[in-house]
Amino acid sequence: MKLLTFLLLITAANVQAADNRMDTGFLGSKPEPTATPKAEAAGPHGKVGSRSKAIALEERRADSNAQKESVATINSLTLILRNTQPGVARNKLLLNHATALNLFARLKILSAKAAAPSEEVKKYLLASIKDVDEVLATPYVTGEQKWRAHDIAGTSALYLDDEEAARQHFLEVLRLNPPSDKAGRIGLMIAEDLFDRQKFKEATEYYTKYYSKMTPQLKELALYKLGWCMINLDEPDQAENYLARVARSNTNSGVGKDAIRDLAYLTTHRQNPMVSVLRVESILKTPADKLAFLYDVRVSLETQGSIAVHSQIVERLLKMETNPEKRLDLILANLRVQRKLYASRDHMVAFMRVPEALKVFNAKDFQIVFKKYESVIELEIQNLMRAYIDTYAGRTKTPEPMNQMQLADALKKQFQFYSKYFGNKSNFPAVVSIWRDVCLDSKDWVCVDEVSQIIMGRAQQLPNMQEKAYLDQIAALDTFLLAKNNPKQKEYAERRAIRVKEFIEKFPQSKSWIQVAKIYTQGEIDAGNYKNALPVLAQIMDKEPNDDSFYRLQYARYKLEDYEGVLSDPRSKKYVGDGSKVTELYRESSLIIAQRAKDKGDVEQYKFYVNNFINLSDDPVKARIARLDYLNFLLKKEMIDEARKDYMALPKDELKLRDYENYRVDLWKTAVNLGKFDVAHKVAVHSEEYSKNENDWQQRRLLSSMFLGYAPKYDEMHDLVQSQREYFLGILALVKPGYVIDYYKKKGRAAEKPILELAYKIYLNQWPLIRTPGLEEIFGAGYKFGEKVSAKPLAVEKFMDTITFPELAKMSAKRQGRVVGNNIENIRANRKKVIKEIQGKAQVIQLRVLEKARDLEAKMADYLVNSPMPDKLTPEQQNQYKDGVKQAAEEFSNQSQQFELLAAKAREESKKEAAYIESRILPQPDMEKWVYPTGAQGNAQLQHIFTLSKAGNTMGAIALLDYFRPTVLKAEDDFFSLRSGILMSGNSPDALRIYLLEELEKSKQFGIIKMWSQITNKPIPGVQ
Repeated sequence: MKLLTFLLLITAANVQAADNRMDTGFLGSKPEPTATPKAEAAGPHGKVGSRSKAIALEERRADSNAQKESVATINSLTLILRNTQPGVARNKLLLNHATALNLFARLKILSAKAAAPSEEVKKYLLASIKDVDEVLATPYVTGEQKWRAHDIAGTSALYLDDEEAARQHFLEVLRLNPPSDKAGRIGLMIAEDLFDRQKFKEATEYYTKYYSKMTPQLKELALYKLGWCMINLDEPDQAENYLARVARSNTNSGVGKDAIRDLAYLTTHRQNPMVSVLRVESILKTPADKLAFLYDVRVSLETQGSIAVHSQIVERLLKMETNPEKRLDLILANLRVQRKLYASRDHMVAFMRVPEALKVFNAKDFQIVFKKYESVIELEIQNLMRAYIDTYAGRTKTPEPMNQMQLADALKKQFQFYSKYFGNKSNFPAVVSIWRDVCLDSKDWVCVDEVSQIIMGRAQQLPNMQEKAYLDQIAALDTFLLAKNNPKQKEYAERRAIRVKEFIEKFPQSKSWIQVAKIYTQGEIDAGNYKNALPVLAQIMDKEPNDDSFYRLQYARYKLEDYEGVLSDPRSKKYVGDGSKVTELYRESSLIIAQRAKDKGDVEQYKFYVNNFINLSDDPVKARIARLDYLNFLLKKEMIDEARKDYMALPKDELKLRDYENYRVDLWKTAVNLGKFDVAHKVAVHSEEYSKNENDWQQRRLLSSMFLGYAPKYDEMHDLVQSQREYFLGILALVKPGYVIDYYKKKGRAAEKPILELAYKIYLNQWPLIRTPGLEEIFGAGYKFGEKVSAKPLAVEKFMDTITFPELAKMSAKRQGRVVGNNIENIRANRKKVIKEIQGKAQVIQLRVLEKARDLEAKMADYLVNSPMPDKLTPEQQNQYKDGVKQAAEEFSNQSQQFELLAAKAREESKKEAAYIESRILPQPDMEKWVYPTGAQGNAQLQHIFTLSKAGNTMGAIALLDYFRPTVLKAEDDFFSLRSGILMSGNSPDALRIYLLEELEKSKQFGIIKMWSQITNKPIPGVQ
């Protein structure tokens, strides 16, 4: 719709100031309108022949309007003569012109009432003679024209007081039409001279006096002149009688014809001309005479401008006249009479009969007739157009109620007629220009379309109007296309497309080229013809370099899938930016080329163009998707370093988005899978800041550190959740037990003591641990240490060492009793302590305590038996004393035996435990013979484990093995085969091998144990 509006604006601008544009100057000077004077006779036109009638007629018209009418006739004929070529028709016009000049001069003389002509009158009379001389000098002059010419010249000479010249002209007239009787002729001359001097009464006498001597023709003339004398003597009825006698007697003669003409003149100047006309018509004998009479009546009416009566006479003539050419002549005559200086319906109606009259001619006759009337028709159509154009433009007012639309409709018909019949005239371009203006001003788009088509069809004749014609027609067709349900919609659309294309091809320098080119390209784009639109869009961009032009050009390239063309245009830098439509095309083209580069595996191209897309994207979601797609592409291509750099270069706000959480994990996992542990560690450290899964990334960070061979910092280990912390400490206990021991000293928790215990076993290579004060402080005195003889005594042992057996003989009886009693009490208490303290202790510790307790009980029994008997006892008392000591000693002796039984059992268990531990220490195997899972050495991921192991990073190798376990080592035996082999790849301590054996047994990996046993040639109890 915008483009249509543009065209309408163009055409509207073309018709602005129509008053000034619709200049009718090309049609020549304005004609005087036909007047409607009072009907009065002025005398005949000459002294002899048919022209004498005219002189008498004109001399009768001496009123004030006669001169105006003469001037109108002169001007009209002058205008016609400008466009009339030499020939009979021109001669006729010249004679009429000369007659009008002569008439005007006579009227001036009559009005001035002067005997001698003024200089102005002389000027007109001389001009009349000049016209006559021109007629007489042409080869086309007819006989009638000659005597008429001499008649006019003679008359003019008479009024110039050149009687001799007048006489010569009259003699020439007589020579051309000599009378049969010389006397009659001379008498006629005298009568004529008198008549000419307006001595009508005297002339009547001479006409009458010499009538009998005249030849029949002269008599006819005399009667004719008598009629004019009566006219001038104001005796119209007698005048009609004289002229009617002439007309009835011989209408074939010149005078008879003149009589009919003069009757016509006379009747048309009566008070009620139509009544007189009808009366005279009834007097005439033949249809031909009647027709001739009416023709002359029409001429007379035309001369005096009696429009209404003239039209009635023309209608009567048209009913009688059958000759097509004469009918045309009548129509043209009526058109002349209807001529106005303003727009008139009657004038237009009269004109519309012209094309109807022309239609009746066949092609051959038309050529002849039209050539004859061409100048007249052209003059009349020009007059009509001028009147309507001036009125339409507001330069002339019309008294008739006609609006602009009615005026425009009439003008269009006039222009169509002019185009059809006068399209080859020099005025035609001017006519077409005004025609176009009227169509546009009246918003008649059908008319605009028509005139535009005419202009385009006449490119050579109307070269300067071609551009506007194309624009006008495009606007008209756009208007047609707005109408709904128009059956010609397809035709209009096709024609419009053709015109638009032709315009941009033909008028590259037009100020409207860009706008029309936009219409063309938009149409092609709407139709999907981007290939056709592209070169024109390029031209638009060259002529009007702006964001919209560049967008249209780039859009066509985009639709043609020329994405490289979109991106390679150097002008993009100027137009790509916020708010620019070009940016979208540039962005989407970048994405498509990026995808193509991705499909080809061209990383650099993919990265370049996807970054273009991202940088230009105004949709953060789409940009994020593209960025993630690119980063994932790098992962897919295993370009882990590039992926890490691009990821870590992202803005912090971007990295905080949840969308990147999965990518962070994938990036870290891919780095690990590829053995890029340094990358994995950097990703883990970098990602932890942005991840909401803090514990997971803490774990990944520690794993990455271990893959790199670095034990975690104590604070990092401490911050882990318990399960994760126990996992990492468990690995470190095996391969870096010192780390676990130090960590426990600084950050330890009671729940982690089992891992610490393992760490000490591996660190000290003791299985079990040997009691030390430090270990006892950590694990408690009740911990089941693996004791040695020189090991630190237990509390109960120290207690037993406090029990002494002093020599009783040297003591008093009282003291002896006290010592013995204390020992008995302490030894009895010791029994409970022993049982309590040895519980959970190593067999060797139990054995040592039990043996010491055994010996203490036995010693107490001997101490009692060998204790001195108290003095002063009777024999019976002595016996009783001995029996009591014996019974007491048996208690301690029996208890000693009980402790021995326990000691024997502990002794046996200690031996077994030592043998078991010894049997559990499998030798270091030859790792070249160790059987790893099938294909493990060829597996890329497992190969990273071997690499770490060979580099001495057993910690990282074990952690990586655990990481790959769920995905790569789904079989348990494969996992433990690798785990055990990696842990024993170095010179593993005995304690570690014992741990591995127990781990394999718990996991029921007996096949691996058996393989290990076979490699080392040492049987393992319980393994077949």
